[in-house]
Amino acid sequence: MESINPKDIEFLCDLTKDSYTHYILDNSFILFNSVNNILCLAYTTEDNDIIVYNITDQQKIGEIKHYNHKNFISCFKHFFDKQNKRDLIMTVSSEDNNISVWDLSNLCSITNIEKVNNTGVIFSACFLRDNDNCYILTSNSNQSMYANNFEPIKIYDLNGNKLKEVSQSNEKTFFIETYYDSSTSKTFIITCNFNYIKSYDYETNDLYHKYFDNIEGAHYSFAIYNYKDKLNIIESTNRNIRIWNFHTAELLDKFNFNSILNLYNICIWNQDYVFLGCNNEIKLIDLKTKNEIKKLEGHSSNVLTIKKINHPKYGEVLISKGFKNDPIKLWGIKAKK
Repeated sequence: MESINPKDIEFLCDLTKDSYTHYILDNSFILFNSVNNILCLAYTTEDNDIIVYNITDQQKIGEIKHYNHKNFISCFKHFFDKQNKRDLIMTVSSEDNNISVWDLSNLCSITNIEKVNNTGVIFSACFLRDNDNCYILTSNSNQSMYANNFEPIKIYDLNGNKLKEVSQSNEKTFFIETYYDSSTSKTFIITCNFNYIKSYDYETNDLYHKYFDNIEGAHYSFAIYNYKDKLNIIESTNRNIRIWNFHTAELLDKFNFNSILNLYNICIWNQDYVFLGCNNEIKLIDLKTKNEIKKLEGHSSNVLTIKKINHPKYGEVLISKGFKNDPIKLWGIKAKK
């Protein structure tokens, strides 16, 4: 399918009526093409059940009851296990300090790590691929903005065995993800923290860079993209987004949006445009002019998660989720009849 102009995107439909998110955090759902080539959405309900949904046919294809998590799920992640040719879904329960990994083929738990941290909560976790091996990375946080004494990032195998901790990572963390840079053949761990974001060299277990601009606030989201042969990282806090050179930590640009009360999520459309989740709407921003081009309205609460994916019927689309019971929505260009 030909590339879609993001200026033409509009609301298509609500994908869910029972989705729920209890925390103002990214990754309140996940999207992935399954091993069976099914475009899947996984999310949680207010009863804390996990629903797996076929986006193309708009049908539920699986359900996992909440027996591993006593409290609400705060984060989802997906991993394709090449060795075993299976899809793995990670769910994180913040207040339980608990991480579970599920095999989508049988909807059974293969890993359940309890008491990841001794204190505080875990807002985010992620998978890491090292050759053909799959590992789990954790984080630590606290409900208080000004708490300290946080635990480091911990790395587990799929059997729930802790392998090591990441140095200099004792931070209040809202979001954690990994990135493999093909130009350097290195895997990096990236975290959104309070006042800044940080990157770590996974192989050397060293801090790589601290991206800091002397502005206080919680950093909730980031995205990485190539522009003019440079690897850039774009990230958000309060009313600001910043663009950094990933490998030098040089601040390349900064945007301030006084009209935005809360800025929670960044979704790269291409090197020229980015979608921002904020308040109860989605804003399309031109990265060259720093101007707001369009806003997508329809959410009833803060937009926490926005993801881009190729839909077999509509081509390039956005899928988004707002706070609490706000439905997961599909945005794109209506298919021609």
